[in-house]
Amino acid sequence: VPMIRVLEYGALKYAPFNWQKPMKRDEVLDSMQRHLAALIDGNELDDESGLTHIGHIMANAMFYSYHFVEKEK
Repeated sequence: VPMIRVLEYGALKYAPFNWQKPMKRDEVLDSMQRHLAALIDGNELDDESGLTHIGHIMANAMFYSYHFVEKEK
């Protein structure tokens, strides 16, 4: 459910299925790392979206899988 909330937020902020557009590998990993660092530091919620960092991490992992793992098969 946290990932779905992040995807819904992104659809409103950018456009539905915007995450399927080409992404840079480093940008996806940097975003995931920022959210993980915040979570490790004890921050549960992202300041910008108000959503959980774990939801953002899950979404980033899905983006990474979609763009850089599944397409290589």
